[in-house]
Amino acid sequence: MIVLIGGYTEKMSETLIGKSKGIYILKWNEDSGATTEIGYLPLKNPSYFVYNDKNDCLYVIEEIAYEDTPKLKAFKHNGNGNYTLIDEKFIHGAYPCHIAISPNGKELAVANYGTGNAEVYAIQKNGTIQNAQILQHTGKGVNPGRQEGPHAHMCLYFKNRMYVTDLGLDAVKTYEKGSNTGFMNRANLDFKVPAGSGARHCVFHPRKDFVYVLTEMFGTVNVFSTKDSTLLQTIKLLPDSFTDLPGAAAIRITENGKFLYASERTTSQIIVFKIDKKSGKLELVQRIDGGGKTPRDFNLSPSEKWLLVAGQSSNDVTVFKVDKDLGTLTQSHIIKELNTPTCVLWHKA
Repeated sequence: MIVLIGGYTEKMSETLIGKSKGIYILKWNEDSGATTEIGYLPLKNPSYFVYNDKNDCLYVIEEIAYEDTPKLKAFKHNGNGNYTLIDEKFIHGAYPCHIAISPNGKELAVANYGTGNAEVYAIQKNGTIQNAQILQHTGKGVNPGRQEGPHAHMCLYFKNRMYVTDLGLDAVKTYEKGSNTGFMNRANLDFKVPAGSGARHCVFHPRKDFVYVLTEMFGTVNVFSTKDSTLLQTIKLLPDSFTDLPGAAAIRITENGKFLYASERTTSQIIVFKIDKKSGKLELVQRIDGGGKTPRDFNLSPSEKWLLVAGQSSNDVTVFKVDKDLGTLTQSHIIKELNTPTCVLWHKA
């Protein structure tokens, strides 16, 4: 297996100075959790990327300003961590921060944080890409510092729909395709989190009718029914004694739908929840130090025996062993000198 670690290569703010080489390419041993760095792709701020198993192509976004012409880049994987650039297209948005691929591998969607829109791309048979549709959000939230306008933060395909979480609008927008119109918003099916909480990422239960929406600014997971968008539960990542500003970042769910994981950057923790198989509600199982600082992203390995945490501020990736029966994490080791990491992704070698 190959595991890719991407991150910021440029200065983003006074407190976030990218030092990554681009996307680090590592060989991965699923039995031991060991890695061997074999190279890197020298890209500009490749903060998020996806791999298409249908055509063995890697699709990467550049998280940069609109005036700096951000691009979506397509690479053909030639085997053993070798990649060839086959296409690139301009992204019609500022600071693209997330990318998702449709279940059939024929479409991509990119979330543009700065301009509050999402862009859809068609994937051709040879792996190249074609701009297809722009979905522009409008409105604002109650927090003037963070929600002065829409801020699309994630795109996600699930079943026959595509979803866009918007931090500025406190909502997960629901899109369906018309017969000849492309995607259209089904506003009555949107998931709306509490005002000012800032929807960041979400995951759907793989077997039941539930969706879990992570809010960045309140540090909560909101559980909704996908049948009627009813809010069923709101649970905090951190204890009531925590009085600082939360900074929730990433959320993942196991393939069997038994456990949910979330990262919190202010305290640099990973929080583990057990999912009730009937109600879909969450019960706290564990809060554990993320190993490094500022866990911007994390991901479960293909077998879900391991969980890797990207320490954006500590320039490392921490490897945890997963107890698949209890959901709990135990730190195994830390991979050093993977600078400013923001994305963790596996694919076949």
